[in-house]
Amino acid sequence: IANGFVVDDRRQIAFDLVIRNVHGRARPALELGRTLLVGGLFAAALPQSVDYILFLWRERTPVLQWRLDYVYACFGLFMIAIVLRHAWHCVRLVRVLLRGGRA
Repeated sequence: IANGFVVDDRRQIAFDLVIRNVHGRARPALELGRTLLVGGLFAAALPQSVDYILFLWRERTPVLQWRLDYVYACFGLFMIAIVLRHAWHCVRLVRVLLRGGRA
């Protein structure tokens, strides 16, 4: 979960071969598109993922007999953190685009 909030963008694993080679005003626009795509995919998958995690209350781990919804709750929190991080990054990129500056 901490990875979603603490690690800065330069240290994240990213597929930015195209964005890295684009300069000027197009760069934050491409970053905004990428951020909307990834954040949107996580946001779209979030309700079904949480629903499945809540469904797992019926199952238990084999040895310790922990409920699986408790075990997998961290994944739901991770997805929420990723959606929030991408939403904040979109706000920052929109501000940059409105100022006409560079990221």
